[in-house]
Amino acid sequence: MIPGMGTVFAIIQAKMDTAKIAATSIAFLDPKMVLEEPIIDASIDDASIQEHRIKALINLMTLDSKATKEEQKFVLPIIKKSDVSDDLKMLFKESLQSSATDYTVNYDLIKRSGEAEDLIVDLALLIKRDGDIGPGELEYMKFAAKRLNIHPLVYEKMME
Repeated sequence: MIPGMGTVFAIIQAKMDTAKIAATSIAFLDPKMVLEEPIIDASIDDASIQEHRIKALINLMTLDSKATKEEQKFVLPIIKKSDVSDDLKMLFKESLQSSATDYTVNYDLIKRSGEAEDLIVDLALLIKRDGDIGPGELEYMKFAAKRLNIHPLVYEKMME
């Protein structure tokens, strides 16, 4: 054995480990996303936020067909507990029986309210609720996450 080679080997091994850690960190963290600080608008009323969250959930549920019973069990309590008007609650409940609703969702309002991550979690839970994850549902999740400035790795990990 050559004297001092153990130390050289240890240094090289440490640099390789550091490079692997750095590469892994870069793969998991997008510096642009980390540096972007969300600005939360506290003046947005809860009913508006809830309305658009529910619209997004219903759009997802009725994307491929009528909402399943499992999906309805997830969304109905959200609708009932929301601060939206009774007429809007009734409209949302009726929408669960139709297919392919196309509510306009104000993603900017949700993002500015600070509720973006909560909506993505709800969408992920809803997608998994009936046990049948379709490509349309995954595309909807990807679309919503992009509009809400949610890093792709966040929603991809949720879907694993």
